[in-house]
Amino acid sequence: MKYPVGVIIADDEFAIRNSLGKIVSDFKEFDIRTLGFADNGKDAFTLIKKHRPDIAVMDINMPSMDGLEVIRRAAEAGCETRFLILSGYNDFTYAQTAIRYGVKSYFLKPLNIAEFKEQFLKQCREICEQKYGGNDFLPKERALLMNSARELFLNRLVQNNVQRNSGIDLKLSELNLSISNTCSCVVVFNLYTDLSETADLEEINNFYIKPFFEKYPMESWVYDERRILSIFNIDNDLDKAFHDDLRKCMDLIKGKTSFKMAAGVGNVAPNLSQCFNSYLKAQEALSYQIYQTDIDIYDRSLICDKKPAFSKESIDFEPIVSSIVSGDEAGIENYCRLFFNSLFFIKMPPPNFVVGMCLYLNLKVQSRISALYPDMKEHFEALAEEIGMFESIQSLYNHLVNAFKTYSLILKGIGGENNPIIKAAKKYIEENINRIIKAKDVAAHVNLSESYFTIYFKEKTGVNFRDYILKTKIDYAKSLMKSKKNNIGEIAYLTGYQDYRSFSRAFKNETGMSPSDYMNHAD
Repeated sequence: MKYPVGVIIADDEFAIRNSLGKIVSDFKEFDIRTLGFADNGKDAFTLIKKHRPDIAVMDINMPSMDGLEVIRRAAEAGCETRFLILSGYNDFTYAQTAIRYGVKSYFLKPLNIAEFKEQFLKQCREICEQKYGGNDFLPKERALLMNSARELFLNRLVQNNVQRNSGIDLKLSELNLSISNTCSCVVVFNLYTDLSETADLEEINNFYIKPFFEKYPMESWVYDERRILSIFNIDNDLDKAFHDDLRKCMDLIKGKTSFKMAAGVGNVAPNLSQCFNSYLKAQEALSYQIYQTDIDIYDRSLICDKKPAFSKESIDFEPIVSSIVSGDEAGIENYCRLFFNSLFFIKMPPPNFVVGMCLYLNLKVQSRISALYPDMKEHFEALAEEIGMFESIQSLYNHLVNAFKTYSLILKGIGGENNPIIKAAKKYIEENINRIIKAKDVAAHVNLSESYFTIYFKEKTGVNFRDYILKTKIDYAKSLMKSKKNNIGEIAYLTGYQDYRSFSRAFKNETGMSPSDYMNHAD
């Protein structure tokens, strides 16, 4: 039997609401029922009055009604909801007020997930004991709670959230764990991401991994939907026997299931308080999966320590931005191919370097194009899929090329007077009509190079940039002449000409008439 716990989540940021929803749903020993989400205080209060949830996770600073006002009104309405408060403000007065209103926990953003999980679990336990009676828990439910506590502690170890080494021994005893606070190694068993079928990692862990390593002091648990983590007490060196056993275990999983897995092996840490370093090394080794080698056990021997010569400062963004804006698909593909080649200073450079450089390029290009087309910014942001772990280098390359081609397709229909770059350029010209206007100044204003801007302007308007400047100035001069408020010398100055002769020559070339003849004709 799972005890139901009703939850409301309120935050004005979608990403945070979504993440909190996933976090609270991870507590499998309870029947967590997310009763609603709200992006403002008014809606949050409405949900709380309607559903009377056991727990409300809420941001303090929200539109319509702040979190503290929601809590005050909920109390007045007789709601017994327990509040967990999030705040981006490290202001003690907020915390004081929250405590006065009976808030159970107060968290600062960015959220410490391990700390939040610990407090959320505590509240769930207290709620269940209060509503259903702690002494009425069946052995199965007690076992589930104990298992949850073990996993929470182990997660905190690998996330470096255990503050004092001295407290580890006590926790090991309280939770009846099989490992000791000695030399330790973390192994990450990772499910390949190209699988559409959901694997039962609990079954793989309980039927294959745990039984196979019975002779080792170890703890093994499902970390997320793709990973099983194992902590082994092992000698100060990873001997051949351990690698042989790991190989046999991987072969067993491969032979008994339809799922393909890889194992990342970390270095040996001197004690459990340092095992997060082993976990990081295991993850780093496992990242080399992106090269699609034939191996399925990744360890420190694969990790490249050579420093790359290529850096962010080496990237020239102008060609790719130019290709995207002009719809040059061949140019996009050629740029991406050359960019990728420049990253491979060795056969298998560090994947975090390759992925990081691709992420940087994607974000910078997106930022440049969003600046050029501010009205289209939301479209580009919606397409800015995070570049994370990919099945292969080829899929990473394809993602980058396709993202840039998609940007280009979005821009294809934008031309002429509706083009935001052209509109910005023309507005700049109008606002600076009394100055000498140079192409490089307008290009800088719209974040393009001078040479590309003049080509782009002609392509989108059908008019040479210099001809457009001349026509705009002369049209403005004509309007001033018709108003009769200024003499020709003043008009020359107001249209950005330094002397009457230059203005007169330009005016006659454009209209076929001298300024004085035009003024007389205007009469």
